[in-house]
Amino acid sequence: MQKRKRQGKELTVYKRFTSTVDLIHEDFDMFDYRTAAKLMRVKNNDNELDIPEKFWYLATPYSKYPLGIEQAYLDAAKMTALLMEHKVFVFSPIVHTHTPAKYTTGNPLTSDYWFSLDEKYIMLSKGIIVCKMKGWEESEGIKKEVELANKLKLPVIYADYMVVPKLD
Repeated sequence: MQKRKRQGKELTVYKRFTSTVDLIHEDFDMFDYRTAAKLMRVKNNDNELDIPEKFWYLATPYSKYPLGIEQAYLDAAKMTALLMEHKVFVFSPIVHTHTPAKYTTGNPLTSDYWFSLDEKYIMLSKGIIVCKMKGWEESEGIKKEVELANKLKLPVIYADYMVVPKLD
């Protein structure tokens, strides 16, 4: 690891297998997600942690979930945990944003509000896993997520709730 400056910004440079990756450290307001997605090894204290280049995006219903948004969050978290236990590198926007949504000034229940953020994660992902929880077929957010994945030619995998899908 070494420090460099680029356009007046301090960079921390991590060596990758065959190339160098720059991450901007400035309270993460200038964080380069494309670079982070390519990062293979991260320095965590004195231990190195292997991180796959790409992750699976987990699409689950939320705002119109028949059992309510709190249960939507809990069910998404359980599915995320199951996938993680089976060594699936997964990102769940519901698990990631449910608590912060309570503190936003925007309307956290509209799919447009969150899709502007979620689409960036989908673009970085390996593909999406659609969890067939109650109401998934009516979910506006899932429809947009699948549409974007298809447009980007990313795989869309459908999985029953609490069942690990066959990937790759």
